[in-house]
Amino acid sequence: MIEVKVSEDGMRAEVVVIPEPGEVLTKDIIRDHLRLEGVQAGINDEEIARILDEKVFGVMLPVAKGKLPVAGLNAHYKFFFETDVDNGLPRIREDGSVDYSKIITNVESGDLLAEYYPETNGSYGYNVFAKTIAPEKGKALPPLFCKNVRKEENRYYAEKSGYVTLNDNSIAIEGILEIGKDADYNSGDIRFNGDIHVGGNIFGGIKVWAEGSIIVDGVIEDAKVSAGKDIIVSQGIHGQGTHEDISQEDITMVEAKGSLKTKFIDHAFAKAGGDILMDYALNCVIEAGGKVTAHGTRGVIAGGNISAFQGVEADKLGNQAELGTEIKVGESAKVEEMIAVARQKIKEVEEKLAGYPGDLKPEYLLKMLEITRKQMKEAEMTKWQSLTAPIIVHNMVYPNVKLLMGTAWAPDMTGKSRMELRNINGRILSKPIGAYTQEEITAHYVDSDAEVVAVEKSKVLVIDDDARLLRTVHGILEEYYHVAVAKNGASARQFLKKRMVDLILLDYMMPDENGVEVLKSLRAWNKTENIPVVFLTGLNDRKKIMECLSLRPAGYIVKPVDRTKLLAKLRAILGEK
Repeated sequence: MIEVKVSEDGMRAEVVVIPEPGEVLTKDIIRDHLRLEGVQAGINDEEIARILDEKVFGVMLPVAKGKLPVAGLNAHYKFFFETDVDNGLPRIREDGSVDYSKIITNVESGDLLAEYYPETNGSYGYNVFAKTIAPEKGKALPPLFCKNVRKEENRYYAEKSGYVTLNDNSIAIEGILEIGKDADYNSGDIRFNGDIHVGGNIFGGIKVWAEGSIIVDGVIEDAKVSAGKDIIVSQGIHGQGTHEDISQEDITMVEAKGSLKTKFIDHAFAKAGGDILMDYALNCVIEAGGKVTAHGTRGVIAGGNISAFQGVEADKLGNQAELGTEIKVGESAKVEEMIAVARQKIKEVEEKLAGYPGDLKPEYLLKMLEITRKQMKEAEMTKWQSLTAPIIVHNMVYPNVKLLMGTAWAPDMTGKSRMELRNINGRILSKPIGAYTQEEITAHYVDSDAEVVAVEKSKVLVIDDDARLLRTVHGILEEYYHVAVAKNGASARQFLKKRMVDLILLDYMMPDENGVEVLKSLRAWNKTENIPVVFLTGLNDRKKIMECLSLRPAGYIVKPVDRTKLLAKLRAILGEK
């Protein structure tokens, strides 16, 4: 006797075998009984064989089993930034202070922020009757709402640098970090790769660093603050040091790669790559790559050391207490270093290129030479523009104020007011504000240091109304010659009344007088009639070129000016090696 029993869910079939006397049972007989009951799938032939071989009779045993379906996986997001931020609350340190870095997750533009993994269908099952059982499909998730985030298929990328936030189904990058109150010991140090807005003050000896700008509604006191762009402080910057101990580690220091604007700077160190604008400064060290301006209800710079590459302007310098005040303009070790490094690199590349024949010079070396020359010219242009950087005082210069213009100290200016001080041709001149002419500022003898060291250099005067070309030619020649520049024939003749030169580079196309007219006037003047003149011309008009050549100049050079050809021409005319 063979009895078959199937479970109610159809997932299991069992048999009990009780053979009759003399009855011979086989696997096929048992399988036939299973088929008669509809069992077709999941039959275990090994178990049937065991029952017969071991004579396991009279016991109900499982011989067929269905397969359950496997449900699909739900969709999910994988995030590539810290999402466990304790519901937006900062982390409390062991010493009781608060660490805001717990809620600030900085990302860079282009970073992968998240990836969406879709739901899966799962796999089908079956029962012992060979009936298919469908799986339960995984659940999908809606796409994330994005702000400053780019979606590409199933991936999300940062579109800008900043800090990323995840709120419910939204992912966003904010370019500005808002600190709604004071940044102090309780908040801890703050570092962010965007902009920072502090709604209160910054103090307590902490450090605040931003790759962008920093805006402070209150004051900065006894803190170190650094910005990759501008810093704006509504109230002021207050430290506890003097310019003698400014190098100490605990001194207040504010540094902006861009500009700095504040109401006051008091006993602190402030540095900016651009301009610094304030109402007053007291006993400070201030360094600016641009201009320092003290203007407002007080407009005072008193005490300390002020260094500004492009000039200083204030209502008052010093005070009645005669605080020692030192102002320095128009000199930058950084720019000088940039020029020296670029010049050395150009020399090295030129030496490498000299080892290759004409058309076989490597392209990468030629490109490197081009880029380095451009960098040097930009640095030289910056230096050239700062040579006459002014010190402007609207009200009063008090005693014990020292003024350094480039490398030359100005005489005592105590009691002076409404003056504009400039270094012109190595001489410190003082005139009423706005009285300098453009020619005085731009057409002046340059590189006074080189004049002292290399007195045997030839002197070259460049006459051209194009300021860009003047800067270019000056940058090419200054290493080898003393160079003066003039914007027109009148200013050139005025210059030549006081100084002689060995050679003149003269542009043809100029307003008022063209180059031919200027050369005729120089030839008619016995003081300048024998000075060799080389025309700089962009002309391709043969008639006008012949007009230039009819005056028998020493030569002419076609614009744009080529450095190698220009130097070779001048060396040939002046008889130099």
